[in-house]
Amino acid sequence: MNIEESEGAGGGKKSPADTEAMLRVAALIALLGFHFVANVWYLRADNHVVRTDEETHMLTAREYFEAFALQEHENLLTTLIALGNIHPSNPAHPPLLPILGAGLASVLGYSTDVFALVNTFMFLLLLLGCHAIARQFLDPWPALFAVFVISFTPSVFHASRFFMTDYPAATVTVWSFYALLRSDRFRNIGWVALFGVLTGLGILTRTVTFVYYILPAAVVFALGLWASWRQSDRPSADRVGPSRLLLHGVIAVGLSVAVFAPWYFHNLEIYYNYWVNQHAGGTGGPLTIARPNVPVTPRAAPPAAEASPEQPTADETTPVSTAVEIRLDRPQPPPVPARVTWADRLRGMLERRQPWTRYLAHVVNNNLFLPLSLLAAAGAVLALVMRRFRSFTTVLMLLWLLGAYVLMTVLIKYSVARYALPVAPALALLAALPVIALPRRSLRAAAMAALGAYLLFGYCNLTFASYGPLGRLYVPVILNATIQNSYQDPGLAVYKDTITYGYSYSGLGAAVRETYRADDDYCTIHQCNYQDRLLRAMAREDRRRRVLTGEYANYMRLGREMRGMELAERHFWPPPNPFLDRSLRPEDIPARRLRSIQMALSTKELPGKLPQTDYVAYAVYASDKAQEREWQQFLKERGFELVERFTIERFGYVPARTYGVMSRKETAVITIESKDDIDRLGLFELYDLRASHQFPQLRVDMREYTLKRFLQLLEQGNYPPPQEINEYLTYIGAEVARIHDNEFRFWFIFRVHKPIQENLRVFLHGRVTTENLHFLEDSKRSQGYQDWNFDPEPPITDWPAGDYVIITRTIMPAPIPYTFKLGFFTSADGDFGRGVNVGTVDFGLYQ
Repeated sequence: MNIEESEGAGGGKKSPADTEAMLRVAALIALLGFHFVANVWYLRADNHVVRTDEETHMLTAREYFEAFALQEHENLLTTLIALGNIHPSNPAHPPLLPILGAGLASVLGYSTDVFALVNTFMFLLLLLGCHAIARQFLDPWPALFAVFVISFTPSVFHASRFFMTDYPAATVTVWSFYALLRSDRFRNIGWVALFGVLTGLGILTRTVTFVYYILPAAVVFALGLWASWRQSDRPSADRVGPSRLLLHGVIAVGLSVAVFAPWYFHNLEIYYNYWVNQHAGGTGGPLTIARPNVPVTPRAAPPAAEASPEQPTADETTPVSTAVEIRLDRPQPPPVPARVTWADRLRGMLERRQPWTRYLAHVVNNNLFLPLSLLAAAGAVLALVMRRFRSFTTVLMLLWLLGAYVLMTVLIKYSVARYALPVAPALALLAALPVIALPRRSLRAAAMAALGAYLLFGYCNLTFASYGPLGRLYVPVILNATIQNSYQDPGLAVYKDTITYGYSYSGLGAAVRETYRADDDYCTIHQCNYQDRLLRAMAREDRRRRVLTGEYANYMRLGREMRGMELAERHFWPPPNPFLDRSLRPEDIPARRLRSIQMALSTKELPGKLPQTDYVAYAVYASDKAQEREWQQFLKERGFELVERFTIERFGYVPARTYGVMSRKETAVITIESKDDIDRLGLFELYDLRASHQFPQLRVDMREYTLKRFLQLLEQGNYPPPQEINEYLTYIGAEVARIHDNEFRFWFIFRVHKPIQENLRVFLHGRVTTENLHFLEDSKRSQGYQDWNFDPEPPITDWPAGDYVIITRTIMPAPIPYTFKLGFFTSADGDFGRGVNVGTVDFGLYQ
């Protein structure tokens, strides 16, 4: 196209080229603006349940937010120290995403939507990086169309609405790749330095971020090193020798380490122990190169040489003796382990961990969908054979995809769809090439319009509302049966209304506008927010109660699917509460602070803290009716009643589940009108009265007499002499009573002298005599006692100085005598003061 220059540059007229450039900039800004506005709308409209990994990241972000915005610090140094003292999340993850979320919340105010908004900004940065890459080998308008395709690629736009580490990792990957392109094969120190910093930031986002582009980085560096030896393609003034290029590589690595190493070094023990030793996936961590204590199978021994004539071989006629156990009087030496060579170890590390089809299924069904996937495959071919597209950029981009695919299959032990997110932009960019390559303008325009309509159709299906029965379409082809069955994909998706990025981000689709219908026991809304519904049920019950004891409304979680809720529960605490959900109705705000005090997988784990529990929230698989009846019966026998129950349909990995809330029945309300009413109460009833919300409503003389009567009963108690634990606490005494079958409750009384700044645990050891050792669990017999350690309620940091505190513990002992010892401890520092002797209790006398 001939561009006619404008006449008279000083006349204020713009040339057609300038106008066209301004149109492209305006179009790019409009595209970014559309996605920003749409994502903000989605976050405000959506109320999906925040669970597992997303909840973990948001809990850590909230800790950083408290350090940023809610705690007072003298200067920047003390602020950095406070931030550095925040431990890694559990599971352990690097801190960049939570820090960014906390920083944004410090500006815009606390909200889970604000946390998730971080990835919207990452989305916009990713698109700008993709545009910069596309301009390396495409003309301006085709590059803009490619960015349009990328921006409406299902996983690229949809994942940007959730708080996941994979998204900033994808953004860092895109910009690191662009820095590689601009580094002039590692000769431009500015871009090399930026590449190093970006790599460090990527490792602070996800430890394995560099895996996605390590192959193109190695190729670029190798090409630069090769060129530095030849020196034929550069004028003498611009030549970079091998030593200088190696220095550039060292600088890139050094800057990367300088960015990520302080945090990893400070938290190395916690991080390493979790991923290598504790992770549920098994010993060896997420990478095959981190596999200590994992046996390596040596190569098979070569076949034995043929026996000589003097050594007859066994054949079908030779009797073969059967193996028998031979007992020897002397110990035998241990077998000599097979020698493991470095080649064996290398072969063990390079064994394929994932089937080759697994990530293909991930990409097709939960990243691009089938049409874009086929276009991407065609685009990869065009990038190799078509002169118009074949360039250093496209070849390097193919290496990006190939290297990531091989390493994710070989190196990373786990496989979920979100791990493919950092390569989705490159695949989407390739998917635009077959349309751009069409020969005639009219044909090309029609193809662009058709592809755009398809992308917008899918965008609306995943953003605003599902099309119902028309919301999904599959081609009945199975690439990987394991993945497709677990994701409920009957084939390859042409389009669909939900995306599953893995268990943590499962069955995500259009914005969930409604959490529940109060008159319905079946949650028909996809991805019903079960946490909000359970917490609302407990809040309503708490407001209804006539007698409220203590500051906290304690609840327990029962069932494997009850992980989490620590994030959501703080949104329900009554004012003053910086995390209060402002959208809650007054009746949905409890009178006390809802707090989870334990998660149990079975009813056997409940009795210990059941006396301090007001509510039990449970979850069972919807098909397991017998389990639900058993749990309900167990709790009904202990004074609980059902106040909420509903079922949620299956989504993604997560099967259909039934949830319920059991509330402790209220006992008869004690009316305090005179001193005689107070005199009828026992020590522990008086203690509960003191801690109740009704106590401040009594007349002043009744409150004073209550406190006097409490001290009087305490002095009259038949307790042994007090035992000093340390300068903070004195142990006064204990009582025990049978409450149900073989369940016994202890009451422990303490005098608090000083406030305690850390939450301690209580150890309770019951030692038995030698003849009763067989009653103990196998793992306890060597120590000679059973332990019932627990977290006290209320938490020890809430214990008032200069007053008495009574805590309880329920145990299920054997019908034998135990001699009890009690004390306080922390996992990090050990014992807090000395242990005290509680006394001997013979539970056999209760039979």
